[in-house]
Amino acid sequence: MTIQDLGSIGELLAAVATIATLVYLARQLRANTTAVQGESRRAHRGTVNATNLLIASDPAIAGLLNAGLRDFGALSPEQHTQFTFLMAELIGSWEIAHREFESGIVDEENVQRATLACIPLLQTPGGRKWWDTYGNRYPPAFQAYLSTQFSTPSHQGR
Repeated sequence: MTIQDLGSIGELLAAVATIATLVYLARQLRANTTAVQGESRRAHRGTVNATNLLIASDPAIAGLLNAGLRDFGALSPEQHTQFTFLMAELIGSWEIAHREFESGIVDEENVQRATLACIPLLQTPGGRKWWDTYGNRYPPAFQAYLSTQFSTPSHQGR
């Protein structure tokens, strides 16, 4: 066996090792992606659950939410502030899900679940008025997404 033959065998072994390394890295990347997606869903669900629990456990907050959804303009200044923060939390979790979908972190099903929960809020008279007032604070891509989900004015360009 010549040195050239040994060199050829070494090159073959290096090629096999490179392929094995790439296969290993692809599996690790896939496992990491799955873990990130799972953690993202858990974090989003935790935020939504905490807000839902707050509303469900406090009749005053539930009443505030209902009053604001009925007539945002009729709220006292204090109620207006509380309702605004509550809606920002609810809609903000939806916006995060949308951003993660756009980034490829979560699938469309995750965004659709959030959509089903949030659209009814924005279809109420008070929710629509709140969105007309504060919707321009959200990214244009999210505003455009909302406009495809139901008829609401887009705040792009404001």
